[in-house]
Amino acid sequence: MFIRIFIIVKDLIRKILKESEDEFDWVPKEMSLAFGTKFSESDVCGPHNDINCKIGFDGEKFTFYLDFDDWSSNFANVDENDEFYLKQTMMGSNIYDDYDVDEEEFNYIHHYLTAENKEKLNHLIELLQLDTKLEDYRESQNKNLTDLFNEFNQIKEGDYMLNDVLGEISSAIVRNRQIELDTEYAQKLNSSGLSIDLDRRDNLKIEIPSERVFNEMGSGSDLTTILTKASEWFELSWNEFYWDSYNTEGASEGINRIVGNYLDDVIEITESNNDFIEYNEFLDLLKKMNFKKIGEKSWSKQLDDSDSIIHFGVTNISRLHGTFKLITSVNKFDGPTKRYEDTLLFDELPKFTSNYRLDI
Repeated sequence: MFIRIFIIVKDLIRKILKESEDEFDWVPKEMSLAFGTKFSESDVCGPHNDINCKIGFDGEKFTFYLDFDDWSSNFANVDENDEFYLKQTMMGSNIYDDYDVDEEEFNYIHHYLTAENKEKLNHLIELLQLDTKLEDYRESQNKNLTDLFNEFNQIKEGDYMLNDVLGEISSAIVRNRQIELDTEYAQKLNSSGLSIDLDRRDNLKIEIPSERVFNEMGSGSDLTTILTKASEWFELSWNEFYWDSYNTEGASEGINRIVGNYLDDVIEITESNNDFIEYNEFLDLLKKMNFKKIGEKSWSKQLDDSDSIIHFGVTNISRLHGTFKLITSVNKFDGPTKRYEDTLLFDELPKFTSNYRLDI
């Protein structure tokens, strides 16, 4: 039963639709259309609507023909900063924002990597005899993956790899933002109970079932109120909703392909290049001669005699040239300290350390 009863104006409806009497069986008896503040009788048209038509109706639905800006501001209360994002998803269009991912994000790709790529990294760490472990980079404040990959950068330039990885993350973020935007819109559309179509000229068509319209009119509502109430489901900060999303799901496959291919190249170069073979042999020599690693690229050894102390420092190790700098300090108890610096080839280390000791 309807709470409020209106006297039906069938002559108006017949004039609008220009149809015969039997075409109005769908109109509830003793009811007229209540337009509200945003519509009037002149906005109504029949199946063959003219250019000024805003409201069409038949036995199944009421159809509203509006401009998008008119609807978003007067019915949906959507802010102008949010209109673009709502409009794009209404039309089923993608938003391409070319999102730039900060290079710092590369330091957190550990959780993307497969067991196979982690194994490659550990193999390289061992191969290059780096004083570190892959696990140290997971949640470390002092170590980051950029520093580790900089070690490999000396073997094979890796800037392209870093940029490609960031590109995969960016693509995933943009893709997921679109998915989440579309999902949110679909949920709101379903909740509103409306059928909506928007074309690229901003012409908006909204359909509401006739039964729903007449039920709400029977409770005292009008067309303006009914459309406004249904449109309020779309009142959301669509701009913030889109940009606040930072979902990288789906980036793993591309990241692992890019990183894996790069690591394969670095391993192949390292294992087959004489420079790296000689470099590893030099590091083994330092260990055999009881040098201790005191930094990323520094080694130290001290000899104590009855009348002096000799300190050897190895720095500036060059894989490419097969050279290093030997810094020697001779501290005699009864004389001045002497300090020597020599740039030497890898295989000259034993001879020079022996000579300094013999000189004493």
